[in-house]
Amino acid sequence: MPIHSFLIRQPNLDIILRDDIYGVTYLFTVAQLRSYSRFDRTLRRGEFLAATMPIPGGYEIFQQVWSRDVNCPFQFASYNPLDGHVEVAGQQIDIDVLAPELTPRTPVAPPALPNDQQEVVQDLLWSLARRDKRSREFAEKRKRERLLKSEEKRETKRRRVLGGPENLSGVPDFFAPSEVGSDYGFVGGGLDPGLCANEEAVVSAPANTTGKGAEGEGEGGPVAGPSGTTHDDAPEGKETEKGGEDDEFMD
Repeated sequence: MPIHSFLIRQPNLDIILRDDIYGVTYLFTVAQLRSYSRFDRTLRRGEFLAATMPIPGGYEIFQQVWSRDVNCPFQFASYNPLDGHVEVAGQQIDIDVLAPELTPRTPVAPPALPNDQQEVVQDLLWSLARRDKRSREFAEKRKRERLLKSEEKRETKRRRVLGGPENLSGVPDFFAPSEVGSDYGFVGGGLDPGLCANEEAVVSAPANTTGKGAEGEGEGGPVAGPSGTTHDDAPEGKETEKGGEDDEFMD
């Protein structure tokens, strides 16, 4: 049997009271109902002090609508704020019957998986971990390869600017081979071996102190000049003129 004829309990334990006179309904929460029950007890005991105690909001409407069911043995005391008169009617309802509190639900642990399913789950987790590791290692490898290839391109470009991959002498290839080889003793960026050998022969040859000619003639023989002529063949006038020029230069 319900405790009240016009009461509808909600799933969250709030209640809806229907006013059959005006045809309206009122919603009261569990917290409100518990405060109404405590205030009713205070009024019944004559302990209410208007100067220091607050009246729960909505208590007057709740008390009037609740009293519509004249057959309900449980009633609430009324309070007149104008003169402070308290009127007690019916029995006091137990607070836990009027507004039972929701008990917190104990979290239920999920059922444990069978051993074979746990092994499958563990294998799947390890497989995902290994695949993630391989992906990261592959990405690092590709990154290193790109960096190495970029460095090789820069090195190749640097060598081309300096004269090409084979020219390691530091002499750029834009010098003409004739200029480098004939005038400076370089061939293709390197030294001319023949020219170096001739220079070493000239430097290392001993001085001719015996008076023998370079052509194998005897002592006092004529000495070949740079153009193939000997000193004896030169005209006297030319030698005198040459000597004069040298003296003039010295002066």
